[in-house]
Amino acid sequence: IVYDFVQRNTRYISVQEGIGGIRPIPAMKVDEVKYGDCKGLTNYTKALMDLVGIESYYTVVYASEDNTVNIDEDFVTLMGQANHVILNIPDEKEDVWLECTSQTSPFNYIAGFTDDRNVWVVTPDGGHIKHTRIYDTSMNLQKTDSKVKLDGAGAVQGSVEISSSGYQYTLHDQVALYNEKEKEIYYKKYWSNLNNVKLNSINFHNDKDQIRFVETVDLNVDSYASKAGDRLILMPNLFNVVEDAPVRYRNRQHQIAVDRGFVDEDESIIEIDESLEVEALFNETKIENKFGAYVISIEEIEPNKLLFKRKYQLNKGRYPKEDYEEFRNFISTVVKNDKSKIALRHKSK
Repeated sequence: IVYDFVQRNTRYISVQEGIGGIRPIPAMKVDEVKYGDCKGLTNYTKALMDLVGIESYYTVVYASEDNTVNIDEDFVTLMGQANHVILNIPDEKEDVWLECTSQTSPFNYIAGFTDDRNVWVVTPDGGHIKHTRIYDTSMNLQKTDSKVKLDGAGAVQGSVEISSSGYQYTLHDQVALYNEKEKEIYYKKYWSNLNNVKLNSINFHNDKDQIRFVETVDLNVDSYASKAGDRLILMPNLFNVVEDAPVRYRNRQHQIAVDRGFVDEDESIIEIDESLEVEALFNETKIENKFGAYVISIEEIEPNKLLFKRKYQLNKGRYPKEDYEEFRNFISTVVKNDKSKIALRHKSK
């Protein structure tokens, strides 16, 4: 209730210079003006928690979307090591962590910015190092389910549902705040493999209690399958294609760091026009190693109805630089198989 109150009644501003870059705005001032930086809003939320008898602590952290950076346990400093402040609520089972600058984040959700790192928790008896919440690979799930129809000319019409949770929630939920033009730009970039895509309708369901964001998009794609004589060549992986492999290094100098693992599960029902029949499907591919796992398959489950399945898991971890070529080969195999094609032909008249 307190966190919801702060989100609905305040907004974020940035204060980085002078004493304002170190010391929080007083809670009473934030209450008056209804804005503050991370320090001021965290201090304000803590003051409200104090009023209702909830123990909470101002927490200094290095925030980053790109990697997880720890506070130095042996020599903590406010300047240089840290760039952000969050709120810690201690709990016997699992601490609660609050991002007080966001007006949209679910309660106790910090994935993608301050997760999985050592932070400095300021308490009445001194500072303590704690580790923020870890979002394990299996928690960072994106499920993409679609049903599409392919006509005899190669055009596709259908709907796709993307359900994201864990770390992947934060990769998708902000699209709900976009205007119509921004949404169109976002999805055309997200599905850059789809030329001539037309978005008919876009709907969202943001379940903040379960921390799950669901996108439902109806669309048309003209001339998706390419023509080759009396055949259509179709790439059945329409909606989740890994486009690029890591660059090649002749002399890799650093270890491989995957700070956040994830799982993508994709399933699509593809109904092909009655004028078409299957000529050739690709064989199932399965890969599993220390970096992750990958499986892709397609089968004809009924006449003129195909079932496409894909699962891609990238494991969190640190790997020696000597493993880089093996890691690159794994991702390159995913890129290659994601673009696997099947052949359909027009039935003889």
